[in-house]
Amino acid sequence: MSLDLFLKRFAEQPAGDAVRAEIRSILAAYDTVGPDDLGTYFVTLPHGIAVEFLAQELESDEPFEACAFRIRRRELDARVGEFVLEIARAAQCVILPVMEPFTPILVDPLQAERVPQSMAHRIEELPLCTTGAELAAVLTRAQIRRPNSAFETLST
Repeated sequence: MSLDLFLKRFAEQPAGDAVRAEIRSILAAYDTVGPDDLGTYFVTLPHGIAVEFLAQELESDEPFEACAFRIRRRELDARVGEFVLEIARAAQCVILPVMEPFTPILVDPLQAERVPQSMAHRIEELPLCTTGAELAAVLTRAQIRRPNSAFETLST
């Protein structure tokens, strides 16, 4: 079973060529094949885990507003999380995992101001992930960190 993560920019201006170049540079640092006809890149990380990175706008003139990852759930770890965070930081995107409860994940505390209220209405504060281990923990619902607070274990 896979975990789908959408990354969305909530910024006043769309990402320009500098952001595209930074994302291409990140992809070049890994064993990357693609894009295919649908804009999918197949990225193999140094520890052998492969993820699909979907970024159709990366090779076009369209505004770069979003991208996505498809990750096999059993392979989600801190190293995969760090790769996702690299891309999210470069693109200045909020991570929107396809899971319940729906919880936008910040990679920068300043993003909280730009997340639409319709997306953040269910929770008081959006989780902030600054490391791959934190992201993997939040996505597996093991732990969460709110802006300006310590990492805490979620009760189930």
